[in-house]
Amino acid sequence: MADWLLARPKAGRKQVRFMAIDMCTVFKSAIVQALPHVQLVVDHFHVVQLANATVTEVRRRVTVQVRGRRAKAIASGSCATG
Repeated sequence: MADWLLARPKAGRKQVRFMAIDMCTVFKSAIVQALPHVQLVVDHFHVVQLANATVTEVRRRVTVQVRGRRAKAIASGSCATG
């Protein structure tokens, strides 16, 4: 991706001041390499999506720790008996 950005005309690259990106590290490193002067802006959707995924992972892990195997069966959608 950095190669593609660097292949753009230098005058055009200099005009870019802000860039909205998702939280992909590949995109971020390419932009930092090719456009070091650009201020990166992460959109709110991806920040909230990452926060929700993290909360879900912690909730599932704690449920398994507290309730044991039964919680694994419930989390996977299986019927738990006994």
